[in-house]
Amino acid sequence: MDNAMITPAPLGLFLAVILGLVLALILVFARAFPENRTRVTLALLCWIALTGALPVAFAAAGLPATAQFASFAATLLLVMALAVTGTGARVVQANGLALLAAIQCFRLPLEIVLIRWYEAGFMPLQMTWRGDNLDILTGCLALPAALLIARDIRPRAVAFAFNALGLAMLLRIIWIVALSSPTPLRALLGGYEGGPDVLVGLYFPSVWIASVGVASAMFLHLTSLAHLLRSRQTRPAPVQS
Repeated sequence: MDNAMITPAPLGLFLAVILGLVLALILVFARAFPENRTRVTLALLCWIALTGALPVAFAAAGLPATAQFASFAATLLLVMALAVTGTGARVVQANGLALLAAIQCFRLPLEIVLIRWYEAGFMPLQMTWRGDNLDILTGCLALPAALLIARDIRPRAVAFAFNALGLAMLLRIIWIVALSSPTPLRALLGGYEGGPDVLVGLYFPSVWIASVGVASAMFLHLTSLAHLLRSRQTRPAPVQS
């Protein structure tokens, strides 16, 4: 696995995707919190550094790499909490639904990375669009959806449909990973047989596919959906004649 990870094309494209996503997140949060722009930027960079160091820390502590699954679960819970609270509300109000949808286009090149990793022999088929992972649809629809929202062409309907679909695709990926990794869930339900386990997210630098890629996608989807639901609840009721 390690030798395949350092081949220039997959690793270079992966790092480019992560870098672009991190820069987009810095922009989004800086616009949402202009009074704390420096602190927010430093917090994001520290998060990237911390999650990138996890594999090294776990190895140094003599813990198995699979112990990191608990930290990923905690990350997703934190992301959910931020998305549906005031942090998420400020992000969507400062940036708009169109920009948040457009950022999700990072999932298209990321799917290309997954295909390359599968061809290199350390990603199972079900984690690609040739198998059960259909998240390439989200990446392909991100910019068209953002354009429709920005042009005010049924923006609420488009935003809700896109984010609901994208979140469903993301949850499907998490489910596939759980059934393709040495986890208690696979032991209980059976899961996928054959092919390598999904362990790519347990090593540096590919750990960022979960802590940055998946976490960011979930935050953007939940933030957008929470905003749409809140705004629907606060719309004035029609006047009865």
